[in-house]
Amino acid sequence: MGDGEPSDTPKSADGSLENATPQEIQKALLRKVAQLTKVVVHLTSRNDESELQYLRLSEAAEHDMQQLLEKAEKEMQSEFAKLEESLHRTVLQARMTG
Repeated sequence: MGDGEPSDTPKSADGSLENATPQEIQKALLRKVAQLTKVVVHLTSRNDESELQYLRLSEAAEHDMQQLLEKAEKEMQSEFAKLEESLHRTVLQARMTG
């Protein structure tokens, strides 16, 4: 039935359980439920892994953005200080010559 085990449940030529006893039908259904449960567990596990990977990437991106913002702020402060110093010198020179 696709799970590596031979099927001993009687089936018709089209694969239906037409002539199967209720116990055989129940057994086949339980086997299918077990297969589907394995699929659900596998997909849930893959989803959890994907969510964890997304979270890690998101945190890394947030960290990188924070570092870039801090670097930009320091550069802006440095440039602002240079501009203030240049302005101060220009004002002093204007006062001395004027």
